[in-house]
Amino acid sequence: MVDCPPAWERHGDDPAESGLARAQERLKALTLAGCRRVIMPPKPVTGPQTLTASMHTGAFCSVLVMSAGSDENILEMTLKSPMGQTVATRKASDMELAHCAEVTGDHAVTVTPTNGDYFTLAGMECPRAVARKRGAK
Repeated sequence: MVDCPPAWERHGDDPAESGLARAQERLKALTLAGCRRVIMPPKPVTGPQTLTASMHTGAFCSVLVMSAGSDENILEMTLKSPMGQTVATRKASDMELAHCAEVTGDHAVTVTPTNGDYFTLAGMECPRAVARKRGAK
């Protein structure tokens, strides 16, 4: 008997199937809008993810990018302040979350996919004006 890897595993190196292509397009658009610093390079991952985003108050804000390879993989993202308060939640297969920190510190980010397919996470630091145009408060 041959042990075969799950079907989704073969998509890890495919930019279209892992969400990498979608994420790169979003990062390109952010760069054209004036964002200049990548704070998290795009990385295809699987399964639930827990991250810590060190955010600072000031002239710059964070824009997190999450992109699945298909619209069937819905990603649920939650961002919490350093005090543990839920700051934002989103649910989509391809999204940006722009956030301007009200308090400097480590913000908890959790991303939960609806299936085991790959998806890509990335982030950029953007001027406050750009982040506000993308939904930051």
